[in-house]
Amino acid sequence: MNDSPERISLAGRIRNNFLTGLIICAPLAITTWLTFTFIDWADSWVTPTFRSDTIPGII
Repeated sequence: MNDSPERISLAGRIRNNFLTGLIICAPLAITTWLTFTFIDWADSWVTPTFRSDTIPGII
């Protein structure tokens, strides 16, 4: 009986680390992209409403 855990090969460790990184980074990247896309959309929707020539004192 051998109670020692099975060793994972170098390729297996690299694959596991890569997949773990994807699982962590993908939602962060998607959230960041969605946030900036929403801010850009909202800015393009609001900007024509508040043009600088309609508010005195704004350059």
